Amino acid sequence: MDDLKLTFVSLLWEEFLSYDPANPIPLLQIIKPKVSRAWHKMVAKQIGALTVNEKVYANWLAISAIAKKYRAENLPLELLEEQLLTELPKLKKRDIRYALRMLPGWRDALTISYKPSPEQNHGYEPRCAYADTLPDTGAEPIDAPLMREEMRNAFTVAFVPLTATERELFKDTNGVDTRTFETFPPVSRIDLSLKYGYADESGVNKAEGALHYKIVAELSEIRYTDSVGVVRTAPPKDCEEKKNIFYYKYFPRCEKQGGLIKVDASKKDTLDYEVIEVAEGGHHAEPSVCQACGGTAEPSSARR
Repeated sequence: MDDLKLTFVSLLWEEFLSYDPANPIPLLQIIKPKVSRAWHKMVAKQIGALTVNEKVYANWLAISAIAKKYRAENLPLELLEEQLLTELPKLKKRDIRYALRMLPGWRDALTISYKPSPEQNHGYEPRCAYADTLPDTGAEPIDAPLMREEMRNAFTVAFVPLTATERELFKDTNGVDTRTFETFPPVSRIDLSLKYGYADESGVNKAEGALHYKIVAELSEIRYTDSVGVVRTAPPKDCEEKKNIFYYKYFPRCEKQGGLIKVDASKKDTLDYEVIEVAEGGHHAEPSVCQACGGTAEPSSARR
């Protein structure tokens, strides 16, 4: 938005220096088309790490305007592509498809996100609509299309190991098709429990949590993200058992072999915890003896 404002002020000053006060046409009316062209040129050339060819950008504007016109009719993607090919015969189908995939991101972020707890009540974005021709730079970074493309590529890889049933479950619970990334309202938990043969919604929540863990493990494998799985566990043998002492198994990057953490929640303002057993593959200092229970623990400098 600051760039848009600066562009407007610069043009306004340049036109003001040569503007004749006797001109019956207001100055702002004269510069309106010039400002519009300058704004679009600036956006096309300065989209973060991207540089969009002016011709390509002009095609995107034309496609966006037509798509917006047919948005109210809720045309299926195939029919919308055919309509765009009819109205823009000089464009190729692959160019139209790419533009349609990118345009929703000008305003709406991709709805895929890792849910840390399936028990939480998560909201879902409505179906993506084709946006106006100018991006809302106050809503998201202007280089968001590039990051969104990277996210799509990463999730495409992470979805490969999923079974047909897991893909269907992800589609129903998240409202995202794992192959096309098309978005739509998710299915209710009650209907899902009937569809997949669970006794109640808790079965769906458990299956969804396991599915998310599997996807995050794949994203960690390709180094798209880093992750640590944490599961509460019973106190190990010979370790102290107190009301405010808790033990958790942790799994760096969702690996099968994990470690053990002791958490002391007895203090009101802080949580003190120690790594009792270091996970294989984790990057830690040499463990020392835990004075609390006699197990191995990281040095105090490794506490967080």
